[in-house]
Amino acid sequence: MTISFSGLASGLDTSSWVESLVALKQAKIDTLEEEKETVLLSKETLDNIKSFFTSFRSMIEKVTDAQFGVASMDLFAQNLATSSNLDVLTASATTDAEEAVYNVQVNELATNSAANSNYCYMTTIVQTTTARSDSKLINLGVKAGRIGVTVDGVERGIELTDNDTIQTFVEKLNAIGVSASYNELTGVFFVDIDKNDINDIDNTGISDAFHFEGVNEGYTSDSLEISSTDTVFSAATEDTLLSALGVKDGVVTIHANDSDYLINITSTTTLGDFIDELQKRNIDIKLDADGILTINDARITDEGTTNIIEALGLNSDIYSNTQISGDLSHKTTITQTTTATSDTLLKDLGDGINITDGQTVIIKNSSNEYTTITVGTTTTLGELLSDMTNAGVYAALNKDGTIEISGGTITGGTFDAISALKLTAEPYTAMTTGKPLTETVQKAELVTLETRLVDDLKV
Repeated sequence: MTISFSGLASGLDTSSWVESLVALKQAKIDTLEEEKETVLLSKETLDNIKSFFTSFRSMIEKVTDAQFGVASMDLFAQNLATSSNLDVLTASATTDAEEAVYNVQVNELATNSAANSNYCYMTTIVQTTTARSDSKLINLGVKAGRIGVTVDGVERGIELTDNDTIQTFVEKLNAIGVSASYNELTGVFFVDIDKNDINDIDNTGISDAFHFEGVNEGYTSDSLEISSTDTVFSAATEDTLLSALGVKDGVVTIHANDSDYLINITSTTTLGDFIDELQKRNIDIKLDADGILTINDARITDEGTTNIIEALGLNSDIYSNTQISGDLSHKTTITQTTTATSDTLLKDLGDGINITDGQTVIIKNSSNEYTTITVGTTTTLGELLSDMTNAGVYAALNKDGTIEISGGTITGGTFDAISALKLTAEPYTAMTTGKPLTETVQKAELVTLETRLVDDLKV
């Protein structure tokens, strides 16, 4: 047990002094302890932020190119380079660049210059496409030379040159009386002769190049005609039959010159005959150019069964013994028959053709391919034949209005095209291409360092 006596000898309270000094020192310690707690809390917060950022970076790296072997694209491996004067120098840093400061001194400005490579060579491009009408025969595999074509039992010669095209070949065949055509859309060539009718005198290879195959399916038609009926009203003349004006057979009584005259009217009596009969009896009657009939000083007192007053529209002048008709005219029905053309509507090809929008015609070509063609009230004959040709069937309208179809048949549909076109089955001796014609063209092309492998060289 310790006993102390504060200020016992001096009378001073030394104990309070000591406690005050100790409290002062303790206050500094407490302050430092508080600062320590603050620093530790900050450190803990920073550690948490670092941990979160590390985790976030790991997640981001999973979708950066750095994970796929492209370190230069790593968002977290980028370095920044800056310049003190961007008008003079710009800089960039790679991911491997070390932190440093560089001083650049410019002694002389560069001048414009260019370096061109003269490296080039020629290459041959081979392209195979569907042949067109202007495609040269040599690109189809046909050699120049002479062929013979038998027409009506007589062999006719055709000279093929390196400049001949499919179109000029068609024209040469047409010139000797052979029907031929080419469809650019389908690549099908048609010619109405047998393969044996071609004599390849100079071994041009025409039959093999055109893949000719015989066809024996087709139709022909009678001449297609369309009729149009017009009703024309013309002013009556002296040649006009009274019956055409509505006058019936019978006897007419006319009072003139204080006498009654009987005029007989039949189905063959013309207006001129009627005028002559009255003039013979000194009756003033005339017909003007507008078809107006005037009877002066005479009256029809009894028309009998003829109905002539109403038919001629005769009106009596109450102040004179005169009768004047209306504008007499007769109706003429004119029926015109013309040969059908490509512009003729299907519905106009004849009576009894029932066609509505949305009806169909089903075509089978020689390759057993089926095509459905849609027709309607506005479909023309030319449009139908064109659609049939596009389906791989030869279909043509001749100048005389007849139709030729070969290389296929009409197998069905809701529109009866066979009846409408007046088609009859007709086996054909003809040929068509077994597969679409293609041409192979070789062309030289200059290859330079700028040439693209895919677009230009077709690699």
